[in-house]
Amino acid sequence: MKKYHLYLDESESYTKDRKEVVFCLAGIIVEEDKFNTILEPELNVLKNVIWNDLPNPTSYVLHEKDVRSAQHNKLRGIKTEFHRFKKSGASRVLYRGIDNVIKNSSCVVIGASIHMNQLDTHFKKSILSDNYLIAFQIILENYCHYLESVNGIGSVFYESREDKPDSITRMQFNRIKAMGSMYVNAYAMQRHIREIEFPAKKENNAGLQIADFVPNPFARIALGLKQQQHNIYKTLRKSRYHGGIYKGDRFGVKLMP
Repeated sequence: MKKYHLYLDESESYTKDRKEVVFCLAGIIVEEDKFNTILEPELNVLKNVIWNDLPNPTSYVLHEKDVRSAQHNKLRGIKTEFHRFKKSGASRVLYRGIDNVIKNSSCVVIGASIHMNQLDTHFKKSILSDNYLIAFQIILENYCHYLESVNGIGSVFYESREDKPDSITRMQFNRIKAMGSMYVNAYAMQRHIREIEFPAKKENNAGLQIADFVPNPFARIALGLKQQQHNIYKTLRKSRYHGGIYKGDRFGVKLMP
């Protein structure tokens, strides 16, 4: 059975008046061999291009929030290596490069978006489940569906958010694996999905850096907002897992409720 990695990140986006909020948990599935031979090496090549005037360019960790802050000339509080994205040329190189990495390593996009306002309207907070758990269940269900379709086994990688949040996420992960989901039984979950790991940002994980650019475009779509200048949404949309029946909105990035 081939091995696969699922790299996840989250984004919370708002309308200008902040009356609508969308939480999106999403990322990429990549075959382990392609991660090692294509994704990570190509991301390092891109870093060498972007930071060619700095020592050890591959040591820098890409973070979309800092890139967007620089693009909007909000330089306070972000590291100096991101200041160059204030110029359109550097941003163009970055997003084209990430787009190519996703295509060349045959990444599959998966995730879940939640309209938080609608969820609060439909359910009282006293009985409402955690938004991470709701999204995580959908994602693991579809990840298992994908792994079964390719006869593979897979692990999950989620950037560490300190001990307590990591412990809660691990508990949710283990709960879903032990009990299954609405559509996928526990046996299938345990057969196809292995462990979850929480690499720290300083570990410079290439998969997590690509995943960092995935959730926000889908959150913006859910809110009816235009994509920002320099984006990879078209490729992300085409790369969604469609479940073998071309339903990317069900098996790729599902919108709830």
